[in-house]
Amino acid sequence: SKRAQRESTELFQSRYVTQLTKGGQVPLVADGVVAEIRTNGLIVYVPAFGLRGPVRLRDAEGRIKIPRSTLSGNAADVNDFIDGCSDFAAHAARLEVRLPLNVPVFQLAGGPVLSFALFDRVRVSLRVLETSRRRPPVYLSLVSRASSTGPMRAYRSSLPSVDRPLPKKKLESEVPVVAALEVPATAAAAAAAAVASDKKLGGKSGGGCYEVLEKFSQMSLLETTCDVQNLL
Repeated sequence: SKRAQRESTELFQSRYVTQLTKGGQVPLVADGVVAEIRTNGLIVYVPAFGLRGPVRLRDAEGRIKIPRSTLSGNAADVNDFIDGCSDFAAHAARLEVRLPLNVPVFQLAGGPVLSFALFDRVRVSLRVLETSRRRPPVYLSLVSRASSTGPMRAYRSSLPSVDRPLPKKKLESEVPVVAALEVPATAAAAAAAAVASDKKLGGKSGGGCYEVLEKFSQMSLLETTCDVQNLL
């Protein structure tokens, strides 16, 4: 079932790209993301079409195939390759190719070494080669690096600045809140003062209110005892 689902998806993608390119007459360029680094190129994922495919930068004979479109940015130069490239090095997370000395390096950011890393954004050309197969595959060709997303936009915050005073209405609306917060503090201060006053009075009298109550209790006990003895 998974194989049938994959084949049906590939067939739909192939037919859809064929329709957009009008049988290969109109170039179709889309943005992609480098998903893997291979010994002969890249694996690029194109989210706009939901497909993932290889971008070969070196053929089976070992010849380096870097399109001239990486310098010009023109998709029409995707089949015109730069001669004299060397030092093709594919690592786990980066691929590097040294360009010839006659290449105008000012057209390529990063100097005479063309490098690609994981999750780099690139532009690829999509085309379908009509063959006798039922599901003609979609081929991806490197066009260039993805263009910049543009200057960063500045968003204005709705909050007032720290160095700017708050409006008078806002200050008035915040007064009850401050007052409500101050009430418990005032009550707590009054309670603390009362406790301190009780302690101070208790220290002067020698035992505080508890000692006074105890004396009254003893007096009542003595009076009751005396009354009982008189009755007998």
